[in-house]
Amino acid sequence: MQYRAFLEDVQNLLCCCKESRPSLASTTEMVQQEFKKSFRELMTKIEGKVTIQNQNNTCPACSSERVTYWFTKITNQQKYPICRCSDCKGAFVLPRPSNSQITTFYQDEYYRKSDTLNASEQLAKLLKSEAEYPNSMLDAARMIGQAKDLANGKKFLDVGGGYGFFSQAALSAGFDVTAIEPSPTCRKVFTLLNGFVPEACMFDRTFTSKYREKFDVVLMSQVLEHVVDLDEAVNSLNMLLGKNGIAAIAVPHFKSLVSMFHGKKDMFIIPPEHLNFFSMSCLTTLFSRHHFSLLRRETISRFPPESIRKIILISLVTRIANFALGGVLRFADSIGKGMYINCYFRKEG
Repeated sequence: MQYRAFLEDVQNLLCCCKESRPSLASTTEMVQQEFKKSFRELMTKIEGKVTIQNQNNTCPACSSERVTYWFTKITNQQKYPICRCSDCKGAFVLPRPSNSQITTFYQDEYYRKSDTLNASEQLAKLLKSEAEYPNSMLDAARMIGQAKDLANGKKFLDVGGGYGFFSQAALSAGFDVTAIEPSPTCRKVFTLLNGFVPEACMFDRTFTSKYREKFDVVLMSQVLEHVVDLDEAVNSLNMLLGKNGIAAIAVPHFKSLVSMFHGKKDMFIIPPEHLNFFSMSCLTTLFSRHHFSLLRRETISRFPPESIRKIILISLVTRIANFALGGVLRFADSIGKGMYINCYFRKEG
């Protein structure tokens, strides 16, 4: 590559300067170190852009071609170029990993970092955490309540059921629940919590064919950010729903105040676990393209108090910080800039 050859020539020139003028050695060394740093950063950007040019560079959510390279995220020594869409304002990983790579990732026993505990111990730990700081149970009660208010029937599918809190809330609301969860660890906890075993499969064409038009509600909470093929996933969701069926969706909000503040260090930009980073426009456009109409939308923020306690050890200061942060997050939710998007769509036709 011409860029690399040119930059290597510059680096060689710096080496020659250091050898010919020993008195400038320290200055030249400092310049050389800065050059190496800039060289690595520039080559990462150049190579990322070249990779993107060799791929299908349309936005996987809205199909726009106005996609630009943002930066490369390095996870476990693997490089994941992140691109942004100028139209829907979402972002995503490009190139996309294969479905087989993702299947392997989620079926790994070590996906959940709780493998040192058995299922009973893990469930007890989760319930204790929920008692101290309601999170999953609170979200489940809210989303299931909204779904019940909108749905015309009782057939409910929980996609990526996790530990089972949403299915538990759906059962309590009178729904007839089916769930799928690929993680073996999560399935064990889910079974203890709900009294039935979720299906050990991926959300794929085989599953869709088996349950075509069988459900009145399909819930995807914290799922779509993991999906390789968004068009296939939302089309499958449409096929699973009966007439006027409801899709209840929750994803991290890429355009939240918190995410915009952190920028490239956003806690949700964690490939290959997360591949898609949704704005409100990005999510609603994706579903509109697959014949869904938006019924309700809101943003929700959660920030566990223990996160503050890890930073601030003085209890009074911690309480003040929690109060202030709570006010900021409530304001963010009120203007649609909260940390998580919750949307409810109705299948058209």
